[in-house]
Amino acid sequence: MGLRKRLIAAQGRLTLRGLHPDLAEVFRATRIESFFDIEP
Repeated sequence: MGLRKRLIAAQGRLTLRGLHPDLAEVFRATRIESFFDIEP
């Protein structure tokens, strides 16, 4: 993920808010959630 590398280099984080619970579960199951801060 190019965006992730740029965020890390800039000491930034990408926050996802208001995800549908089903989509949040997909992120957890695929371990993609480690790339993002996920908030309700």
